[in-house]
Amino acid sequence: MKKSLSVLVALVCGTVATVIASKWLNAQNGAGAVPMADVFVAVATIDVGEEITLEKIKLEQWPADRMPANSTNDSETLEGKFAKQRIYEGEPILSIKLMDENWTEVPDGYRVVATKASNSGIANLIQPGDRVDVTAFFSAGNLFPKDTTKIVLKGVRVYALDGIKERLPTDERSKQPKDIQLMIHQSEVEAFELAGQMGKLNLLVSNSADTEADQTEAGKIFVAWLNQLQEERQRELDAAAEAKNRRGDRGAQSARNSAKPRKQGFITTKFEGGRMVVYEIVPGKPPVIISESAPEENVDGEPPAADAGSDPNARRAGSPSREAHSYLNGSDSPLYQ
Repeated sequence: MKKSLSVLVALVCGTVATVIASKWLNAQNGAGAVPMADVFVAVATIDVGEEITLEKIKLEQWPADRMPANSTNDSETLEGKFAKQRIYEGEPILSIKLMDENWTEVPDGYRVVATKASNSGIANLIQPGDRVDVTAFFSAGNLFPKDTTKIVLKGVRVYALDGIKERLPTDERSKQPKDIQLMIHQSEVEAFELAGQMGKLNLLVSNSADTEADQTEAGKIFVAWLNQLQEERQRELDAAAEAKNRRGDRGAQSARNSAKPRKQGFITTKFEGGRMVVYEIVPGKPPVIISESAPEENVDGEPPAADAGSDPNARRAGSPSREAHSYLNGSDSPLYQ
């Protein structure tokens, strides 16, 4: 009896629950239903740089009050767009994740160059696809008269950070990349390389309004400035070398003048009246006395007689030295000849 009563109560409760649920569902399908709207979502993952095509997206209904900002259900607004961030399967196609040009591919006439992120104070602020200005600092030296900072390139596209071309959310980015890859026109390569070799590169956030003509013109202006500096420096070096050569020519001429050979001749020595006379004999010129010694004095301090060597009677007593050397004086001296 008790078992039958329990079964009856359960059946009544089930019936009541079914009726209540049916009434709730009918209310949801009636005037109180949540409005829905169409939105384009990705059929499969769309990688960075891929073009948005109808094969990669589909319309899907989403609650109208939960539609993501920047989403769309208009296919024309997606025509010719490229993904600048990875879009995952089932994710709405948002305009902020699209770009008008595919900067992840290097077009004809462009090159990718790299610079150290440590050269820039904005490395943690920029993302692939952003534009930057390239400047360079030059220290005073042989070429640069003073410390100078110059704009090298303008409006250059950031191609990648550490080789990653995807624009990552802030919380997924590393604090400081090591290298920054830039995409520049091939006509700008010379300016970029010269600036990197001769100075210290730096990056600044660029004005996106700069046109491609403005960008390439900046590189031409920089190279022309460098060429002008080099020409001025070369003129200074040439002038200094010319002045040095003039000084050298004057010195060489002076040396040549001082090194003129003396005319051929000879030196001879002659004893005359107790004096030794040194003559320079040059053919065609009278003899020239170069030096002569004072006449030899007597023991008592008196000068010798002029003919003391030839007249024995004229010799004074007590002067053996004159007598001993008298044979050196006069015409009979072996040195006379």
